[in-house]
Amino acid sequence: MESGVKVIAFALLTAGLTTACHDHDKPAPQEPEIVETKPAATEYYIQGNVLSGGVAKAGVKVTVGTTDYTTNAEGEFEAKLEAVGTYAIKVSETGFLPVETAAVIAEGAANRTTVKVTLTLTEQSAPTTVDPSQMADGETKEVEDNSPSNQNVPGNENEMGQTNPDDVDETTPVAKMSVDVPKESLPDEGANISVTTFVPTPEASTTVPKSEEGKDVAKSTPMAAAHFEPSGLEFKAPVTISIPNPLPNLKLRAEDTNLTYLDPVSNKWVVQKETVLAEGAVYTAKVSHFSAYAINVKTLLNVSAETVSESEMLGYKMVDNSEKPEAVRDVALEYTEKSGWEYTNKDLAGIVSAKLPGADAKTINAVVELLKKQMYLQMGSASGVTSTARLYNTVGVSGYRLMTYTCFPKLRTYTMTLNVVYNGATVEIKVQAKHYTGVQNNVREQVFTPGHSGGSGGSV
Repeated sequence: MESGVKVIAFALLTAGLTTACHDHDKPAPQEPEIVETKPAATEYYIQGNVLSGGVAKAGVKVTVGTTDYTTNAEGEFEAKLEAVGTYAIKVSETGFLPVETAAVIAEGAANRTTVKVTLTLTEQSAPTTVDPSQMADGETKEVEDNSPSNQNVPGNENEMGQTNPDDVDETTPVAKMSVDVPKESLPDEGANISVTTFVPTPEASTTVPKSEEGKDVAKSTPMAAAHFEPSGLEFKAPVTISIPNPLPNLKLRAEDTNLTYLDPVSNKWVVQKETVLAEGAVYTAKVSHFSAYAINVKTLLNVSAETVSESEMLGYKMVDNSEKPEAVRDVALEYTEKSGWEYTNKDLAGIVSAKLPGADAKTINAVVELLKKQMYLQMGSASGVTSTARLYNTVGVSGYRLMTYTCFPKLRTYTMTLNVVYNGATVEIKVQAKHYTGVQNNVREQVFTPGHSGGSGGSV
């Protein structure tokens, strides 16, 4: 009996020694190599393009803030910025009206926010000499726009609605302006008068005041604007500026039109007349001095809160270093940015025809053209989405880590409402656009313990 107990005890001791020997022989896990990654640089972008008569202008100097850029062969430029703020943008070309606007990178804007802007250059009209000594008493002289940039812009009601909706150039005026000058209004020495119709370049931003999000906000934008020379010329009696009605067979509500002038001191558009009524086939307004004037239409703009669209992935990278102690270095986190905007329903002609049953093609075309041009003025850039390759950061992945990078776009939805009077009744016509406002970059790192399954981790 005693002999059997000794055998069992020896066997247990031997087993314990064998086990202890195996545990001792197993190498301890290597310590992970830890690498530090610098935070991604803070960058903002202003992307722009310069057009004239709808055609790209290459080699044009554009000043953004205090820095000069030159447009490429496609008329494009990009400014890379380190700080939020409002950046003045200026273009000045000999023989063209100067262009001034601004792009806003608002306080609190997400890193890598991009603002797009479209600048339109208009060649100045040649002056027409108006000499009262060559005019009969009671005679009126009409001076029209003869700018080479506006050769394809309608000058009377019969020319409206001739453009196919798919061919509309958003950045050109909807109609040319003119001025009627009675002999009795002119100074005795006469004047060299010119009229240059242009599209005021809108301020561009991806943000809206919180108080306006999700609400219909009235916005007045030009149906047509013109620079009248000589600027500041005073008349003895009012002269009449006019544009043809851009909507044949329709009209706008009186409360949805106004006349503004460009104040030379503040460089701001100021309301001079609350309503501009159509007289037959034209909208007219009387002015007593020359400046830049705009006959505007009021629309309602509803802008949604900014959201992240996780259905559109712009960038993705995964590095599985969970089983290795050595770090992985120089991992490029790249994404393809989307900037600009596009209509959620591109069939604007279908939208208009559904709202105006029985309207002819000319009327539908004209409404679509006005909608597109007003939407450009609301958005700050011509429609279209640009894809740009970007590097968010170059990172290292420490040992025993799983790194996942994703990038998604940020969006706002813009809904614009135009009211027209059709067959004696007010009709609301709505168009909607998706505006890319920035990106959301996410880097998630999961930490693993060697020899164990699973891990713990979080986002960085």
